[in-house]
Amino acid sequence: VGSERMAKTDGGTKKKGKKLNARSLTAESLADSVDDVDILGNLRNGSELATSGSEMSNSSTSLSKLESTPPYKPRRKGSLDSEVSTPSNLSKDENNSCSRSSPWSNKRGSSKCSDTSSNHTEMRVFSSYLAIKEVQKGLKKGELIEGILRINPKKYEDAYITAPDGLTDIYLNGVQSRNGALNGDKVVIQLNLPTSWKIIEENLETYSFTAEDFKLLSAPVSAEELQSLVSMNFGSFSNFEASISEVVKCIEGEAVVSVCEDMSVKTDANDGLSKSPPTLSDENCTNDICILNAPSDCTKNKKSRRGKRQKKNVPKENSTSIAEDEDVLFDSSVTKSQAESHKMLIDSDLPKSIMNNFEELNIEGDLDALVSKDACLRNKDIKESLCSGDNKIETNSTKNISFTVAQLLRHPNWPRFVQRMGKVVYISQKVHPRVAAGYLKLMPDKNPRVALFSPKDHCIPRMKIPKEQCPVDFFSNAHYYEKYLFLAKIKTWNQVGFAIGHLIDILGEKGDIETETKALLLENDINTKDFPYDELNLPSAPWTIPEQEFDYRQDLRNHCIFTIDPSTARDLDDALSCELLPSGHLKIGVHIADVTYFVDYNSKLDEEAVARGTSVYLVDRVIPMLPRVLCDQLCSLNPNEDRLAFSFIATLTADGDIVEEHFSRSVIRSCVKLSYEHAQEMIDEKEIDPLHFPEITNGFSLPDVHQKVLMMNVLAHKLRDKRFKGGALSLDLPKLAFCLDQNSNLPMGFHQYERKDSHKLVEDFMLLANMRVAEHIHKHYPGVALLRKHPSPAIKTFNDTCNLLASVGIHIPGASASALMGFLQSLKGDDIFSTSRLSIIMNMVAKTMKLAKYFCANSSDDPNNFRHYALNVPFYTHFTSPIRRYPDIIVHRMLASTLGYKEGSAYTSDYLTQMTETLNIQKQRAKTVSDTSGEIYLGSYIKSLGTFGGVGMVCNVLDKGFDVHIPNMACTRRVYLQQLDLDSFTMERQNRICILKLLWNPLDGSTEKTLQIITLFTFVKVICSVKTDLINFNVVIPHPLSCDDKDVSEETD
Repeated sequence: VGSERMAKTDGGTKKKGKKLNARSLTAESLADSVDDVDILGNLRNGSELATSGSEMSNSSTSLSKLESTPPYKPRRKGSLDSEVSTPSNLSKDENNSCSRSSPWSNKRGSSKCSDTSSNHTEMRVFSSYLAIKEVQKGLKKGELIEGILRINPKKYEDAYITAPDGLTDIYLNGVQSRNGALNGDKVVIQLNLPTSWKIIEENLETYSFTAEDFKLLSAPVSAEELQSLVSMNFGSFSNFEASISEVVKCIEGEAVVSVCEDMSVKTDANDGLSKSPPTLSDENCTNDICILNAPSDCTKNKKSRRGKRQKKNVPKENSTSIAEDEDVLFDSSVTKSQAESHKMLIDSDLPKSIMNNFEELNIEGDLDALVSKDACLRNKDIKESLCSGDNKIETNSTKNISFTVAQLLRHPNWPRFVQRMGKVVYISQKVHPRVAAGYLKLMPDKNPRVALFSPKDHCIPRMKIPKEQCPVDFFSNAHYYEKYLFLAKIKTWNQVGFAIGHLIDILGEKGDIETETKALLLENDINTKDFPYDELNLPSAPWTIPEQEFDYRQDLRNHCIFTIDPSTARDLDDALSCELLPSGHLKIGVHIADVTYFVDYNSKLDEEAVARGTSVYLVDRVIPMLPRVLCDQLCSLNPNEDRLAFSFIATLTADGDIVEEHFSRSVIRSCVKLSYEHAQEMIDEKEIDPLHFPEITNGFSLPDVHQKVLMMNVLAHKLRDKRFKGGALSLDLPKLAFCLDQNSNLPMGFHQYERKDSHKLVEDFMLLANMRVAEHIHKHYPGVALLRKHPSPAIKTFNDTCNLLASVGIHIPGASASALMGFLQSLKGDDIFSTSRLSIIMNMVAKTMKLAKYFCANSSDDPNNFRHYALNVPFYTHFTSPIRRYPDIIVHRMLASTLGYKEGSAYTSDYLTQMTETLNIQKQRAKTVSDTSGEIYLGSYIKSLGTFGGVGMVCNVLDKGFDVHIPNMACTRRVYLQQLDLDSFTMERQNRICILKLLWNPLDGSTEKTLQIITLFTFVKVICSVKTDLINFNVVIPHPLSCDDKDVSEETD
């Protein structure tokens, strides 16, 4: 990993410097976040939707706190509004340095950060974008492709956009191909030459080719055939970066490379020279190289990769190389549990024995046996499992055949083997805010004119910060600023290696919850400013409903109406009512706060709500979409207060069929605010204690409310059963709740948030109201209705997941929501193995799902595109939470217009199409902030304990690491083998089954090495700790024979 550095001398001439070794410098830890997929919109979850547009000035930490510290001499207070701003103190992660292995270096592991250096990466400039007319013309003809850029946070050289034809995602390799675009940006790409597309080697290895396949693929490809293949497979998406004639020239002169089982590489090119094989994680990997066994052996021989001898406490700087083989999701992670003899695992036919081994696993037995002694072998048992001495690998060598991309395009299943590649030629919308939290450091060559800003998010480029923006004494006291976190913004980014940035502000000490939360909000462009109350003309509390409102509203104040919400909720935007009719039918009322009464269209308050888009829910606070006087008082359906509402009232049979329904504006008075715990006690207990409940008002009693909750719960079960029988899908992914210290606001513990019948009761009736409103507004405004759709799963990712699970005997019956729901139900069990395995598989299924999105009905001509996949309904929208979601306000206005309360809809199709794009961005940002807030508090809790132990289950196996799902913590983290005390390790792959064999060094006082087998669904003990980053806390596994757990705290709740 050494690299040669060229630096300018004081005289202006260039002089060759010494080689730098990446291991001589510390490296930033790899981002290890897990993206959850929103399936149902989680109607009552606080993690809904994000805001944007903040100036952040009010969020900056006052520099006065640091002025008393002698080393700090501030120039001026910085803020995002200033063109150039100066922070006060900075932070540096012990494991963070510009030498991190990253796409911003010209070689993996190399470090060339000098401002004056002539290193190749830094001097590479981005390509010019196409003119807007060319882009519009190309998109219209289908010659260019527009999509949202997704950068892999664990392997940030890799980026993707969704292919419009539904096949494998289009791959963008390296920073150069992204051409200045960042994660989330809407980009326009052009496909590269087919000869440069990526061949998915592991899929070739595991595919059972027939003799006919070999005959079809082996013949050379002519220019005419290539033209035909391109036109047939890609249609209009055939305007590559070069002409077909150039492609043919590349094919005619290209070298065909064979990769043998022992990983040696032979080149059959004209020059006959041998080359070293590139790895999948190599940014400079030649994508024409593939591995292909002869058909008779393609399902029998194992691919084996040998890990070099590992030292104890190896620095984390090369951890990025571990994320290999991630190009195809879930492609590298499966085998069997380790309860049986590992002799069988090594020598037997693994696929046939896996499920038998699962059945024989004694889950009720000693858990320690599952995660330690039963998972390892001694030296005498491993002679045939690992290589000895010279670290050579014994393999069954077979005949190797290689194909080019052009040849593989002939195969009917070519998308399984070939991944198209492209490059960004235009950025349609810069969605990413170009702001990052990170650390300020000296340049490696101690350049006195610029400092290095290293973002925490490795998907963002490092920035050069001019000396004038740094603290006065930074260059002489850089060590002082190691403990502080700063905020910086990209000013210009023209070269691959570095962007030019300017420092915005000091955020505080790293590792502090408030500092990390502030950075999280700023990075996601969450508006935390106070509302301009003097401009909004808001009514004050107490407030009385004007008499004229009763002239046209339905007066429901004498009905038994109540709310069910979290005990700490203040923004109560929905209430319920239930009445038993003489016919035996039930009249159900869903009453939603009438926010549009206070928020007039196009008013200043409306503009403020649009700018935020949604309330943002963190662990310890809520950032509201509307002013508090509305959220908590005037709009909130507080008990014993007259409130304006929009009501959906329906008569249903005992089986949940709708007999009659209508919508109306109303006036209601809630008789009680129930918490979910109150409602659950009513459901569970026949007799309830009045002392456990709040006061019931408005002339009703506790038995009255109790009876109605029971009736609604029975009906909710009917609605739920009917929905699932109709083909709906529900993925109940676990979430954490924290217990906070009232004084310090620090976490004192956590537990999994459990969804009980009381939660589901409310959800069922909210879903019913949303679906009925969606059909109603689409019927009246088919061209401008604001709806919410959830597309079907990504075909390629879903198929890969199915194939992966099938290799261990778990078969998904189909891709429909109904089939998936039945499949997941069949996996349920009461033992720890079944629940852990179900959680992993549910996460796998969730990752195949596309995000649900708001859209304007006119933006899609085919009504089939309106469907909500998870709910399996033709129309869906959001109506029930207008206090915290702006889309609900739009829907309220549309509904009011259909009922004659207003003169038609004020919205146009073009306006709503643009609006929904913004709303989708805001929602995703809010969800990111909400999820990451939980990770910050979890990391803080682990940090307070020092170490935190538990039991996890392996959910993904890679070449140099594996992912572990920790059920009690509701999270997945990566274990890097280089951090373990291993003598060596081997990864073997058979079909889609991956096996890691870890040979541990002897424990103190012993001379025997220990073998541990890591496969899919393997139980392992884990030890979590926080080094510097609360979010990306470190996870390792202890020696399998180690019994010293005295210093490890373990969550048992």
